[in-house]
Amino acid sequence: MAAFGFEDFIKQKKNFVKKLFPIYLGIFVFLVLEILFFKAGIVQQKFNYKFNEVSSVIYSSLGFPILMLLGLITVLIFKRKKYFLIVLTFVDLFVFGRAYNAFVNVKKIIPKTKVIEFLQKDQENFRYFSQGMIFPGNLSSLFEIQGLNSVDTLVPINFLKFSQKVTKNEFDPNRLGFLGNYQLFDQGLMDQANVKYFLTNELIDLPNHKLVFNNKEVKIYKREKYLPRFYLEEVSDNESLIQVKEVQAEKISLEVKSPVKSGLIISNLYYPGWEARINQKPVEIRPFQDYFQRLELDPGKSEVQLIYNPQSFNLGKSFSLATFCGLILSFAILRVKSKVRQYPTRH
Repeated sequence: MAAFGFEDFIKQKKNFVKKLFPIYLGIFVFLVLEILFFKAGIVQQKFNYKFNEVSSVIYSSLGFPILMLLGLITVLIFKRKKYFLIVLTFVDLFVFGRAYNAFVNVKKIIPKTKVIEFLQKDQENFRYFSQGMIFPGNLSSLFEIQGLNSVDTLVPINFLKFSQKVTKNEFDPNRLGFLGNYQLFDQGLMDQANVKYFLTNELIDLPNHKLVFNNKEVKIYKREKYLPRFYLEEVSDNESLIQVKEVQAEKISLEVKSPVKSGLIISNLYYPGWEARINQKPVEIRPFQDYFQRLELDPGKSEVQLIYNPQSFNLGKSFSLATFCGLILSFAILRVKSKVRQYPTRH
């Protein structure tokens, strides 16, 4: 809106149609051509899209320019412009917080490839590691597949240290992610991080790596010595003793039957903000190998829960709520004052 001179549109009503019409005409023409392009079957043949899925995305995209056009016309016609601008600002802020484009279903325009289908068939709790940009982390989260690749420029310092320990690079806080030759990585740490699959464009010859998928463009290797996401230190048979009830990005729920006193290893990053409970009692999370999580378990059945609940987020949420309430209160006070000035008391 700022780029198209929104403030100028409001001040110069005469030039409104002349300035705005070419912009929206161009948007509508582009979307119509897009629909015809998909309908022609060119995209379906190349990417195996279904037109009914893609067309619904395009038609929903028409909503944004239509709403903006109606909103701008409303601002020009009605006198109480400031109320509309306040509402529009809040709507814009909340829409911006949604991932990708708020007006489309991303899963309908990003094709589910054979690689994604292969990884989704595996029902275990595992991670993958992708060389380069074969399967970046932002797409893996979209399809609920957990990877070791990082895509943010702002990452936890422990993760940065872990990635540079794996790659055997000297620690540098300005260097992000897993850079270097995979064949020189610390495979023991990769095993500990629950990395089951390695995705690459090239054929490799490494011990304990078995080629399980090959479509010429992408090769997937199974790392045969990877460790489970959750396991007991002093126990050999972990599969029958650990029942995974729930695994989400911010919450983990397990039922563990330990025959002896043991440490429960969780290959999540050891980082402030995680809270753990065993049988509803808060317990301390300790670091394991500097980078992972460890809980002390007594013999017998234990209900284990881990929740990511950082104080920084709760503090920020409180400040945001207080600011929001303050804005509403300030608006109400200004409104009352304006009415008092408009209708002064008569003596």
